[in-house]
Amino acid sequence: MHDIQPATAVVSLVTPGDMTSVRSAFCNHVDFFASPDAAPDWLAEHPGMSVLPVADAYQLGHPLTQRLLDARDPGHRSSGRGCKNNGVTVLSGRYTCD
Repeated sequence: MHDIQPATAVVSLVTPGDMTSVRSAFCNHVDFFASPDAAPDWLAEHPGMSVLPVADAYQLGHPLTQRLLDARDPGHRSSGRGCKNNGVTVLSGRYTCD
């Protein structure tokens, strides 16, 4: 990651119980918020969820994601694409993990 706007952005996380489908168990529950102050109503509606600064969530999720991608394609390299959600823009740079 090389840019997060706004810098106060947080991302929601869930600890998935069943990783058979990463998308339904994990990805579908990850949302971005402009700041921790923007998340309480959403958190109240989604018990068991928490929010972390985007950089912390990236550090937590990157190794798992890389292992999953490498299992499918050992030569995988990220696309460097960004995403936008709830007014937060995250640009992820190119990376390779050995």
